[in-house]
Amino acid sequence: HNIVVFNDQIAEVAEQYLREGMKVYVEGALQQRSGDDQASGQERYTIFCVPCHDSLGNGQGIIVQRGFRQPPSFHLERLREAPIGHFFAVMTNGFGAMADYATQIPPQDRWAITAYIRALQLSQHATLSDVPAEVRQRLESEAQR
Repeated sequence: HNIVVFNDQIAEVAEQYLREGMKVYVEGALQQRSGDDQASGQERYTIFCVPCHDSLGNGQGIIVQRGFRQPPSFHLERLREAPIGHFFAVMTNGFGAMADYATQIPPQDRWAITAYIRALQLSQHATLSDVPAEVRQRLESEAQR
């Protein structure tokens, strides 16, 4: 399971100490997330992020065409390898030329955007081995037609 923390300070501690595969004990209110989160993340990303980062996250938004500083592509290796909390922290606190969005975007929406950014990264760097076997077989048979 993925853990999402809505408290910035606890999220920083979790990011520092938790690693994939670790067993953790969680106490407190738990929420189940749904596929609606991805749709919400995409919607919020489109509203708040596309003007700078563009729809694929390449950093070629309309602001670049208007002469503003280009943001980094989410597809740079350093950002593909960045902990998921990095994007949440940047939206919360700002970074470089990017202002903070803490007052404009509630924490739950920032996490939804963060999840959507990770989905964008995966979509642009997927390999055939990332496709489930049954889907891969269907795609391969369709390609042979």
